[in-house]
Amino acid sequence: GSKTATAKSSVAKVQVKLASSPNLGDGTISPNDNILSPAPVKITLDTNGGTTLVPIEIAYNTKVSELPIPTKEGFRFDGWYLDAAFTKPWGKETLVRENIALYAKWTALPVEESETPQEPQQPQLPKPVVTYSDMDHHWANEMVEELVKLGIIQGYEDGTFRPNVPISRMHVAALLTRAFPFKPLRATHDFSDVSSTHPYYDAIITLQQAGIIDGTNGAFRPTEKMTRAQLAKILVGVLGLTPEGTSSFADVDSHHWSAGYIAVLEREGIALGDNGKFRPNEHVTRAQFVAFLYRIMQQ
Repeated sequence: GSKTATAKSSVAKVQVKLASSPNLGDGTISPNDNILSPAPVKITLDTNGGTTLVPIEIAYNTKVSELPIPTKEGFRFDGWYLDAAFTKPWGKETLVRENIALYAKWTALPVEESETPQEPQQPQLPKPVVTYSDMDHHWANEMVEELVKLGIIQGYEDGTFRPNVPISRMHVAALLTRAFPFKPLRATHDFSDVSSTHPYYDAIITLQQAGIIDGTNGAFRPTEKMTRAQLAKILVGVLGLTPEGTSSFADVDSHHWSAGYIAVLEREGIALGDNGKFRPNEHVTRAQFVAFLYRIMQQ
């Protein structure tokens, strides 16, 4: 009677004790026990001479969709790699389960325009006509020679001008600030991918302050090639005109975001097109940019 009841009570207490214990006896830890939760893992960023970046700590077994982008004067960033030999590119879908180091890969930019034009000396002597080995009989040769004499643009160290090479966004900024004065109309807003040590920082920020450029999602993308539609927007801003009107170019849809800008350039005689087409999504070549700039300067 009473002994049996006492025995059942003891068994019940043992069962309660086992059920409430985090150690379930088979090595399994209770879900409520965080003692053995994996520690955060660290990603070390080796920029190989670029801007210094602090290591990143993330939770174990998670992904990093976006990594910071370093800058390095005279170089274009070509991505993060898992090895210093740059044979294993970093993937955005990689699950990080241990401390790792990533290495920045760079590609040297061609030596082109210096950051700022040379200061004119007094008295200013006429500059000799510079000829380039690849500009003979080129349709833009005279315009190139004129802008070279004005100190706005120059060729490469090997004596070429490379008229058909696409021009980058940062070089467009540099050349525009050499050709025209700009007044600051708004506060400075730095871009996430243009550090204060970037060789074209001053030119890019000058255009930003003047309301000519805005970037995308906080970035300027300085080394990207500029499209003809993007340049149309910038040039209309330089002219201080309102983007409106209809273009006669066959490949410029009236609903395209750049239609009003292209219409202005056509109306002002700055955009002449090619066989009735403007080709808005094609990259601007160095020769084409010189032609646009030269025509604006003639007004």
